[in-house]
Amino acid sequence: MTHWENLLTSYEARIALAEATLDANSPIDDELLESFIAPKDLGPLPEVLRDRALSVLRKNNEIELRLRNVLETTGRELADTTRAGAGNRRFGSFGEESVPVHFDGNA
Repeated sequence: MTHWENLLTSYEARIALAEATLDANSPIDDELLESFIAPKDLGPLPEVLRDRALSVLRKNNEIELRLRNVLETTGRELADTTRAGAGNRRFGSFGEESVPVHFDGNA
């Protein structure tokens, strides 16, 4: 296998892991967010690998968009939870503040 083939295989595996993580709605590991930096000694992309590299790029862009959507959704949910908690302050029988522990964002 050439360096390019090894690199594309490695990156395809990272993309598959990212897709599986997002599909399962699992916690996102920092490793999934690491930038791709091609080695300096890689040389030009062989023409025979052009379509494969373009496919990797398209899938990477899809994952990036999905991650952006997850982050935006999480931010909105966090803001909603914060606002809901601020308006629902209660005090328990001993005077301590009781904060809601469950928020149903779908309600």
